[in-house]
Amino acid sequence: MQDWEAMVGLLLDDKAGIVLTGAEEAALIEILVCAVRRAVGTGVPPARTKGKVVTNKERRAIVEERTQLSTALMVTLPDLISKV
Repeated sequence: MQDWEAMVGLLLDDKAGIVLTGAEEAALIEILVCAVRRAVGTGVPPARTKGKVVTNKERRAIVEERTQLSTALMVTLPDLISKV
């Protein structure tokens, strides 16, 4: 799950014609939180990373994913917090 803007857009946009129920919003928030944790390196089971050597290509991909996450949430995070 790397489409941060789409997930945040669904949570914020009430005029899109898509109305989410409370359960759907809660599920989407849970997915967003899990995706964020995975992107920043927390929430990954230790068995998946133990002894694994990260290549330069993978390291660049991780940095790019974190940058995209930061860019997507930097502007919209205050709106998400105020919606609560």
